[in-house]
Amino acid sequence: MSASSIMDAYLDAFAAPDVVRPPKKKKSPEERKAIREERIMQSERASLDITEQTTPRFVLDEITVKCLFYEFGGPCYHYNFTAKPENHPSAGGSVNHFFAEINVPLKSENDVLLCCIVGEKDAGHCHACKGYRPMMVHPSSRAYGGGNTSCIDYPDEDSSSSDSDY
Repeated sequence: MSASSIMDAYLDAFAAPDVVRPPKKKKSPEERKAIREERIMQSERASLDITEQTTPRFVLDEITVKCLFYEFGGPCYHYNFTAKPENHPSAGGSVNHFFAEINVPLKSENDVLLCCIVGEKDAGHCHACKGYRPMMVHPSSRAYGGGNTSCIDYPDEDSSSSDSDY
């Protein structure tokens, strides 16, 4: 047998059958966008699951300061409080200081506008809590909404005043 006939026999035995496949049909831009959005949602769900597993839960220790104010026609509270990690092994464990901004009346979790840990260096400014004693600690990030304007309504003020006056 010649080399070329061996090669022909080899190709006949092991070569893939001649299959004609139609070209892949391209997905429309809408389909591609939907697939991309679904992948992003799956990724976000996965990251939320990880975050929920690693986010510590806290138990309220003490409310240290609370300030009620009225802004844009509605009441709101700023709170400073301390809390301990829920599963801390020792009773005298580390205590974290928090700031919270809450709509009144508190009906659901959606009325908690902001809750964050504050430190010794935090010194955000708030028109509503200015001059309030004991001193309220606000986050330096100014992520809180209430008290950022000077349009503070006080409950004992003349009710003829409105936000449109400013």
